[in-house]
Amino acid sequence: GISYGHWMSQGALLAAEEINAAGGIDGRKIRIEIGDHKSGEAKAGTSEMTRLVNVYHTPAVLSSFSAPTLAAQAIAVERDVVLINGGGWSPKLIDKKYLWNTRLTGDATAKAILGVAADDGAKKICMIYRNDPSGIDTANSAREYWKGRGFQVLCEEKYDLEATNFSAQMAKIRASHPDALITFGYSKTN
Repeated sequence: GISYGHWMSQGALLAAEEINAAGGIDGRKIRIEIGDHKSGEAKAGTSEMTRLVNVYHTPAVLSSFSAPTLAAQAIAVERDVVLINGGGWSPKLIDKKYLWNTRLTGDATAKAILGVAADDGAKKICMIYRNDPSGIDTANSAREYWKGRGFQVLCEEKYDLEATNFSAQMAKIRASHPDALITFGYSKTN
């Protein structure tokens, strides 16, 4: 099946092809080397970051997903490598040395989403989120923000990336009778 990594790498490879066809950067061709963090595994992210830095001496790495990016950041600091986060959204990705984020983190997104829910009259919510650093950290920020406004979080349900059936979680959410359901996550693609 097609994965997020496939989509992301195809864009980088196409850009490199176009840049090189136009003469490169200051006459130098660029090369893209791709590593696989196995759908967000921190250990695989560390292994791939080490390989990219030690074998290819890459000066910059574009990462994705929160857990492998957080794991790779220590190597980036140790080896003076620029790490660009192109997909992770854990709030823990902010203010890390050598790490540049290209997107909003989950805490900022959560506050915006919850602000709209409150404006629409919601006071009681349920949350469903991915059981990884991005989902957990974002849910923690959302819970703190929502309760700080004096509202209730009636239930929280987590799911794993491989999940294809959410019946049990949805039954618990329905039974809670929330004003709104807030989701923080994504799923495996096919």
